[in-house]
Amino acid sequence: MSTSEGRLTLVGGSTGEGLPVRVPQAIARASQYLFATQHARGYWHAPLEANATMEAEYVFFNRVLGRERPDVERRLAERLLGLQQADGSWPIYYNGPGGLSATIEAYFALKLTGMNGTEPALARARDFIRGQGGLARAGVFTRIWLAYFGQFPWAGVPSLPVELVLLPPWFPLNIYAMSSWARGTVVPLTLLMAHRPAVRIEPDAGVSELWLGPPTREELAFARSPELVTMRNFFLAVDRALKSLAPFSWRGLRRRAVARAIEWILRHQDTNGQW
Repeated sequence: MSTSEGRLTLVGGSTGEGLPVRVPQAIARASQYLFATQHARGYWHAPLEANATMEAEYVFFNRVLGRERPDVERRLAERLLGLQQADGSWPIYYNGPGGLSATIEAYFALKLTGMNGTEPALARARDFIRGQGGLARAGVFTRIWLAYFGQFPWAGVPSLPVELVLLPPWFPLNIYAMSSWARGTVVPLTLLMAHRPAVRIEPDAGVSELWLGPPTREELAFARSPELVTMRNFFLAVDRALKSLAPFSWRGLRRRAVARAIEWILRHQDTNGQW
């Protein structure tokens, strides 16, 4: 596969010896691999890998909790550096093109572990990030992580009110309209968004150098779809409405929502302490 003008294209095209022929071949190869790697007792066992954001966010996680784990951070930094590509970026999938948000998170994590911004690896990453538009073009979850550390303005983070957990099942945007894995992420995230933790870091560990200039309201906003009526434009309108209503939030309702979110999270915890 190759990328061209922002589109993903299957090498060989979609006609002739392209898509109709290559898809069954790919399915057959994948099936053969799965059968070949199946354990004799019928199950599969293999490492679950993602991208560099997992290592980076574990660094963030420890800092949010106030934990110092220098040996772990040293190994995480080595892992991150080993995943960096020649252009200074980190991909979101193996051998893929550089991902802006993944690169921002890896860059910040390396600085938090003590790496100096003048190091060649970070200089290459910085050039890549700035070349892609800088922090103003970061994705939602990257913005949230950066905001916890005071590196991104909350005004540029989408609203996710904890009162969402109080919406009844018949309401279109209730949490049970989401997939199971999304619920397990969104409910805890609403609590964090309600409390907005502020993690202090050393000034030289920040990433202000990744801004191309002082961020404006227009730069922080997510782009609207060209079409007038789309789900993206709908949620952007909802976000604007929620931001305008935020100063008038009712404290009693907020306390009730926070309590409900905490109860929901604890009720869905596994017996081994995990989620």
